[in-house]
Amino acid sequence: MLFTLGALALGWALWGNDNEPASAAPESDPENEADHFLKCSAGACALTVVRHANPLLYAASTGALIYVNTPIMRETVRAFRRDGAIGNAAATSTIFVVGMLTGSQLALAVGGCFYFLGSRMMAQARRRSASFIHDVFENRPDRVRVVRDGVELEIPLTAVRRHDVVVVEPGQAVPVDGVIVEGAAAVDQRALTGEAQPVERAAGDAVLASTTVVGGRILVRVETSGEDTVVAKIGDILHHSFDHPNMVQLRGQQWA
Repeated sequence: MLFTLGALALGWALWGNDNEPASAAPESDPENEADHFLKCSAGACALTVVRHANPLLYAASTGALIYVNTPIMRETVRAFRRDGAIGNAAATSTIFVVGMLTGSQLALAVGGCFYFLGSRMMAQARRRSASFIHDVFENRPDRVRVVRDGVELEIPLTAVRRHDVVVVEPGQAVPVDGVIVEGAAAVDQRALTGEAQPVERAAGDAVLASTTVVGGRILVRVETSGEDTVVAKIGDILHHSFDHPNMVQLRGQQWA
């Protein structure tokens, strides 16, 4: 009886919500959502341990399991409708149905913990990549000063040409990839190289876009700018790699 009611509730949640137009569904944070369902799975574990003490607890544990498995079932349907694919969510959904039929509720609750732990790890990896791109590109100025015919001019970054000489003052981000032709400075390039301390750069040394001059003044001859800089290429790779699992994501999938 409880399983029948649970199956009906799950079907309503799964098909009813999945048929709503995409614009009607509120945006959610995948990391917070995974964390929420991870906590719910832990609660379901506790309920399944004590469910024999009271029939109401048995009903509550069944309801909790249905609740935590609803997003997995919904993802199974979405993936099948979108790509005709049967993946990890489909395997987990099958295990859920078989587990409910055989009464293996504790195993299902523990499995839910591992599934959403893996989902949270994947969401964290994606957030860190997005944060890196945002931090690096926010550091690029819109306008720069260049030296032309001995005169300093302020122009848009998009108007910079190869072999222009760009002036970079303390506290400013280097706007281009190039070579220092005059001056010396301490350059913070941790966003690109991970170095904890600023490095000293002088005439003849190369500097990269989106690094920051923390002391000194330099004149940089432009080698590449805009989409051809190293940081722009890194950003492009990261943008295109969001849908490809990295090592942390693969570890998360293994947990799931």
